[in-house]
Amino acid sequence: MKREQVCCGYPMEHRRRYYPDSGVTQGRAQCAFCGSCFGDAVKVVPDMPIFDDDAFAQWREGRSIFYAERAAQRMAEFYEKQTKRLSTLEGMDYSEYLQTDHWRKMRTLALLRDDWECQVCKAPATEVHHITYNHRGHEYLWELVSLCRSCHQDQHPEKKPQ
Repeated sequence: MKREQVCCGYPMEHRRRYYPDSGVTQGRAQCAFCGSCFGDAVKVVPDMPIFDDDAFAQWREGRSIFYAERAAQRMAEFYEKQTKRLSTLEGMDYSEYLQTDHWRKMRTLALLRDDWECQVCKAPATEVHHITYNHRGHEYLWELVSLCRSCHQDQHPEKKPQ
């Protein structure tokens, strides 16, 4: 990896003896935090410490581990939150579920997908029907179909007024 890297943004300067590919010894600033080389060449003094080539690689490795652990923690929190939300939606009464923001969003997506048109008779769609209730609370869009009121009632003969 090249020594001249973009610094971490918090440069804590240490002057070091630097040996670039040109072979001419230079004095350079090395960030004490991330180990990158930054800034212009400075005058070399006799007791100047040698540039630490491994510092930047060690900093990047440590940062990678930190971000991987942080990402794993965030994913665990996300899944825990989703599991709670799902169990809440699955556990509520169906009429209560139909009042949730989740259902309103899914309903709107289905109506938009079907261009607000009943998928049976092509009249204006006003309702959305669950093809299956197996995934209530986390239904797939393909499990929903836009229907007009009449066609929706035909899908539920048990609820038809007599």
